[in-house]
Amino acid sequence: MEINLRYGMNPHQRKARIYSADQLPIKILNGEASYINLLDELNAFQLVRELHH
Repeated sequence: MEINLRYGMNPHQRKARIYSADQLPIKILNGEASYINLLDELNAFQLVRELHH
């Protein structure tokens, strides 16, 4: 799976891409995500998993 991001860590950087052999636990519903959006989502996902256990 590949996700094209709006930009890298900062808006002045060129676009970044995330690659994964497996399905990622996210689905972008509207617009393009940035690298920071992806990090925020993955951190939130880990918190939810911890609360679930």
